[in-house]
Amino acid sequence: MSGTAADAPHPHRPLKLARALVPVTRFLLPPEVGTPPPDILAYLRTTAEGARQLTRAHLLRADATSDRGAFQAAMEDLGAALAEAYERQFAEQRTRDPELEKRVAAVECRRGCSFCCHMNVGVTILEAARITAALRDGLHRERCDAVLAADSRLERRRAQERLAMKLLCPLLVDGACSIYEIRPIACRALLSLSARLCEQEVEAREAGGAARVPTLVTPRLIAAGYISGEVAALEDLGLASHLVELTAAVALLLREPATLDRWLDGQDAFPRL
Repeated sequence: MSGTAADAPHPHRPLKLARALVPVTRFLLPPEVGTPPPDILAYLRTTAEGARQLTRAHLLRADATSDRGAFQAAMEDLGAALAEAYERQFAEQRTRDPELEKRVAAVECRRGCSFCCHMNVGVTILEAARITAALRDGLHRERCDAVLAADSRLERRRAQERLAMKLLCPLLVDGACSIYEIRPIACRALLSLSARLCEQEVEAREAGGAARVPTLVTPRLIAAGYISGEVAALEDLGLASHLVELTAAVALLLREPATLDRWLDGQDAFPRL
């Protein structure tokens, strides 16, 4: 039986550890958080190390098969495992902290509320690859053209310019995320306590100003741990680890699928956020 493109070997160097393993010390924290106290830093480090080990193990195991289909399946499994772990950890924090549970109950994010979907979204390259595969091979192929069209309009514009254009995320359909089950961790963690202030922020930034939206800090800290761990794992394997903008990265992978192979070969193939 002849092989298919999905079964072809990866045209990249085998993945292996490219540096000595040292503890994670760099955390991709929301700027408004500032420098966390020692107990929070310890919590972040534990979270990041777990995500780092999970990411590294999945990639090394899949790469050993030299099977493109297996590698794509590993990215899907990894994304699902990280999202599940994030949700579980957030739920555990809510159980331990009654005040946090009260604040979660006050969150005003609802279907149809899409003010945050006007923003550029920073994701890991693995998240972008997972979402691209879902669009190309799954139930949302119609979104591919929407992503490419949005990318052409954005032309890598900065966040404020995007807000001024009032250009929504191309993955939004009828006010809801079409990839909700596999949405990036950054999107999962952004929970607003005021839809009215979210709307005001969009309007204010469009005018060149800013409005402060009250959001839950705890999920964003947990998300920072998971994202930082994933980034550390990519650095462990000698891969470009910087975050990328969601629309731009998915559009690039849709147009040029070989970009992922170049990245796996150690090239810095994706534009930086």
